[in-house]
Amino acid sequence: LERRSTAICSPYWMAPELIQEGQYQCSADLWSLGITAIELAQQYPPLWEVKPAVRALFRIPADPPPTLQRPEKWSTDCAAWIEGCLRKEPDSRLRPSELMAHPFLGARGSLPR
Repeated sequence: LERRSTAICSPYWMAPELIQEGQYQCSADLWSLGITAIELAQQYPPLWEVKPAVRALFRIPADPPPTLQRPEKWSTDCAAWIEGCLRKEPDSRLRPSELMAHPFLGARGSLPR
């Protein structure tokens, strides 16, 4: 896979490898997708309380991957889908085809209870 070294994004959505190495692959977009899913569920991204936002750049690589704050509100398929996007090691993240085939996107019970 081709690696890129340019980035224009908000710190809260940046993948750990982009912060640490300055280079990334398409798997960095999967990280951002997982952050966006959390934002859609909770109305704000992880670390949103960290101000200024640039300080989040220190926490993202050091902290465990973010998760839903109230997982009981969401299906296990939803939590697993987000976890598949937010694995720290880029090569261990679910691939786009795996995310599209995941039960969360097709299962009827995946919406919040």
